[in-house]
Amino acid sequence: MRKTQQTQGKRSKARGPRFRLPSQRYTAEEVAALIKACGDDTLGLRLAAMVMLLYRTGLRISECLALTPRDLDLPRGLLHVGFGKRRKERTCGIGPDCIPHLERWLTARARLGMTSEQPIFCRVRPATGAKISTAAIRQALPALAKKAGLVGRVHAHGFRVTCASGMAESNTPLLDISSQLGHSRASITDIYLRKVAPDRLAAVMRAHVEGAKPAQAPGMSEADVQRIAQAVAALGTKISS
Repeated sequence: MRKTQQTQGKRSKARGPRFRLPSQRYTAEEVAALIKACGDDTLGLRLAAMVMLLYRTGLRISECLALTPRDLDLPRGLLHVGFGKRRKERTCGIGPDCIPHLERWLTARARLGMTSEQPIFCRVRPATGAKISTAAIRQALPALAKKAGLVGRVHAHGFRVTCASGMAESNTPLLDISSQLGHSRASITDIYLRKVAPDRLAAVMRAHVEGAKPAQAPGMSEADVQRIAQAVAALGTKISS
């Protein structure tokens, strides 16, 4: 009897198919609204710097929260990720419009007495310098979106999606996107982009169709093709009548 009850208990805890919400990406106007809603107080400066860093690097939220000031090379527009997925290290580029937000937060952070060994995005109320939890960010971003007047879902991974799809749409080589995102293989990036950037596929097909020309047999001139097309159209008119 006990074994049966234990077995039933285990079965009841079995997971069903995992449901994933559609990938979300944000426009430049939406990101600007989020930054404006952050405000100019200490918490606002920290949140604005974090949003811009996620938006302009495509970092995973866990990677972002693990960064320290020593990982930044702002003059060169680079950062070092030492705790990536499966603990793989890499170097990422930083969008230049993100750097002023980082510099403002780092200045405010230094006034609070934080050191270079503590996380960049550390706790400030109370000012312990401890690492922020991902759960806190999951709460902060929807609240920020509501304050900014945005209707859609705002979450940390959405900024990664936005960065990746934006790079793809600007014709960035696949290997460069893969390196920025920290994927182990370019094939993973290819699959990832097909999921998060469907608009790019639609644009590719539009360009393909609009740029395609009717097949032309060897030795046929453009005038021959037009005459054949007119004859086919005339035949179609006779048949329909």
